[in-house]
Amino acid sequence: MAQVKEDLPVKVRMNYYDRKKEKEVELIGTVEKVLELDQTLLVSGQKLDFGQLYCVEILE
Repeated sequence: MAQVKEDLPVKVRMNYYDRKKEKEVELIGTVEKVLELDQTLLVSGQKLDFGQLYCVEILE
């Protein structure tokens, strides 16, 4: 998360648990904000909890 936060905005590929679909989902998007106090990321307009994340890969 530290590297993501330094490079904002940054394009990423991530796998996370989608609570509505009740399954793991892959998302390619842009991290716009890292909200450390809330333990959340704002990725392409979606707010994701750190606890939902399985894998985050920075794309260049």
